[in-house]
Amino acid sequence: MNVIGILLVLLLFPYCGGREVQPSKGKDNNAHAALAGIDSLMWRRADSAFVLLQEFVVGPEAEELDTFDGHYCRLLISELLYKNDCEQTNREELLQAVVYFDSLLQLADTRGVSLHGLFRRDASHASANETSAQTLAFLDARAHYINGVGYYEHDSVVNACTEYLKALEMMEELFEEKELVGKKAQFMAYICSRLGEMFSDQLLAEPSITCYKKALFYCRRESTSKYGIPVLLYRLGIQYDIVDQKDSTAFYYDEALANMPDFDNIHYRDLMVNKIVFAFYNLDYSTDSIIESLKHYVTLSADEEERTSRLLTLGNILFEAQQYDSSRVYLETIFEQQEDITSKIMAAENLSSIYQMEGDSVKSQKYASFLSGFTM
Repeated sequence: MNVIGILLVLLLFPYCGGREVQPSKGKDNNAHAALAGIDSLMWRRADSAFVLLQEFVVGPEAEELDTFDGHYCRLLISELLYKNDCEQTNREELLQAVVYFDSLLQLADTRGVSLHGLFRRDASHASANETSAQTLAFLDARAHYINGVGYYEHDSVVNACTEYLKALEMMEELFEEKELVGKKAQFMAYICSRLGEMFSDQLLAEPSITCYKKALFYCRRESTSKYGIPVLLYRLGIQYDIVDQKDSTAFYYDEALANMPDFDNIHYRDLMVNKIVFAFYNLDYSTDSIIESLKHYVTLSADEEERTSRLLTLGNILFEAQQYDSSRVYLETIFEQQEDITSKIMAAENLSSIYQMEGDSVKSQKYASFLSGFTM
């Protein structure tokens, strides 16, 4: 990621255009056409689209931005920051865009334009105004969704859920099921997947399963990426494992593996590690072979973050297998060398138990004291 480019976007964009005019309706507008092109590319190559957007905001076309396209550009910045794994840094601008798009839809209603009616007509009879209204409603739903992403980044789970559900409600109310194809199907998959992740983080397996199944339905219509379908299948397997439905867990893990397009990626390694752990708890293989397999996946780690995850899994499995000396080596490595709090907590829980069983109350208390700071 070009950090200098990101800074240019954030520093220079506020000085672009901003003439008070109505939404662009297919007029000959170079700025609007450029944004529409970047938007279209974003659904296929988010990295390339972000490069183009960085070039756009410092170029002459940005001076043509009217109010509508100014907010459109701010939304694209937020979406592309998210899709390129960057923290959302234009919160205030995005919040203004959400309010702006909401106000345009409300204005349409006050003027007697029935958006519901527009979306229920046969597409072959749709006017240019109807197409514009559909585009606007889709942008508004996207703005609420990305606003939810921002709330979640700031640990505001309730607000994030509200925004995700608002986006989902808008799409389901304003578009018929047969219209939810292409970009709209991808967007539905994104919304439902985020809701599934959020419920999973809150240890709510049943609603997570419902959301992931819905995401899978739309991802099969229009895949979010080449790994979109296997990742959703894999996540469904995890949730069924949580609710102890072993047959469903095995089914979704196997389906995820069958749909994996290649095997040199973190999704495949995550899946295989979970299959190994699942086999351990269901006594499908010998403990020694399982531990050796986990050690193998430690060596395949692509970066330190992945290696930490693999070591933690290995240490916990060794603990469950009552191989405490070996478990302690891995878990202490995690606790002492890693900054990730979740990993340290998981390591400390088993380390405290190991030292308590060994009668070393000093070291056991050390880890217990650390854990007390994170007790809910």
